[in-house]
Amino acid sequence: MKTLKIRFSLLVLSFMLFMNMTCKKQEEASCGCNGPVESVIEAEQAQTGLLMKRPDFTKYPDDQLSSLNFTYSIGQCHGNMCSTFIICNDKALVNLGDIPAEGIMVSFSGQVKTLCDPPVNPPEYSFRRISLTGISKVEP
Repeated sequence: MKTLKIRFSLLVLSFMLFMNMTCKKQEEASCGCNGPVESVIEAEQAQTGLLMKRPDFTKYPDDQLSSLNFTYSIGQCHGNMCSTFIICNDKALVNLGDIPAEGIMVSFSGQVKTLCDPPVNPPEYSFRRISLTGISKVEP
C-alpha cells in the first residue's frame, strides 16, 4: 500500500512538472523570435534601413533596450515614424562582411514578429523582431 502511494505521488508530481514546462513553452512562443508572424515584408517590396551592430549598453545603463538579447538591428524612419527591427537570425548577415560602427544601408525582407518585453516609447517609435529572408547592401 505504501509503495502504491509513493508511485501515485511520483506520477502526480511528474504530471505537474510536465504541465508547468508545457505552459512555459507556450507562453514563450507567443512573442519574440519563436513567436507568430505579425506581418511579412516580401522580397518584391523590400524596405531599406540602416543596419547597425548593438551599441555598448554599459555606456547607457538606463537604456530600455539593454535588457533585450540582440546583436544587430535595422532602423528606418519615414517622416516622424521610426521602426527598429531587431534581427533574429544574425547568420543571414554573413555575406555583408564587417559592419562598420556607423552602420550600412541595406535592403531587407523578412517575417516581422512582436517583442516579448517591448520598451516604453512614444507611439512614433516601434520595436519589432525580424527573421530575415533577404538582405543586401544598398550602394550609395
